[in-house]
Amino acid sequence: MSPVLSERLVELPRNPEPLVYEGGGGPPLVWFHGLGGVDPADPVLNGLAERFAVSAPLTPGFRDLGELDQIDDIHDLAIYYDDLLNALGVEQAVIAGHSFGAMVAAEVAAHYPRRASQVVLVSPFGLWDDARPVADLFALTAGQMPDLLYMDPSKAPSAPDSPNGQPDIEALVALAQSMTTLAKFMWPIPERGLARRLPRITVPALVVYGAQDRFVPVSYADDFVSALGSASSTLVEGAGHMVTIEAPDQVLSVLNEFLGAPAAA
Repeated sequence: MSPVLSERLVELPRNPEPLVYEGGGGPPLVWFHGLGGVDPADPVLNGLAERFAVSAPLTPGFRDLGELDQIDDIHDLAIYYDDLLNALGVEQAVIAGHSFGAMVAAEVAAHYPRRASQVVLVSPFGLWDDARPVADLFALTAGQMPDLLYMDPSKAPSAPDSPNGQPDIEALVALAQSMTTLAKFMWPIPERGLARRLPRITVPALVVYGAQDRFVPVSYADDFVSALGSASSTLVEGAGHMVTIEAPDQVLSVLNEFLGAPAAA
């Protein structure tokens, strides 16, 4: 499937210009990305763009840490995205995301319930139970991450080859920026009171986990469903936390069925 998403910088009155990936047509769908940023060739995003007008903003800080200067916490981030949706002319949309982005999607929908027509949370962070701790992302080395994020670590994208065997400096800088950004909203634990806000989401919601997720215990799916007003959950077999990479066709089929769109061929 060839990419259909293109980049656009959007003007905001009080923030640096955010980078947004857009494509497709139909009802609006806003996608909040996970740990690795937005991949414009993501088969799930491109599949959704066959049925929806997809907007996938890059989280502030992933491109430039200076973008975080006016964003102190998850509440500021929700306000930032409310401003961005105004700038995009999106009054109401399917609010969706994966991993860290699913936590952001839930926060946006909980802070601004009028924004969401439906909510999709894939491998979401955001809840915490001492008896079922989420893996400590910030204690892992880059080499340890694939074993926790993927059921099959060989499916983890590898860093681009570097000439003369030297480290890929751009990749290392990008990783450092993304981890610094994630730490602002998730360290030391990702619980920021989302459990108290989830009942504000009363539109239909779907929670999806990879059945072999070793990063976030899949039992958290029940916690999300219990807290949401009208929700169901689905486990995708043969995938871990990065279920959108390991099982994109299954994820797209599940999402299309929930959202009322025909499954991709």
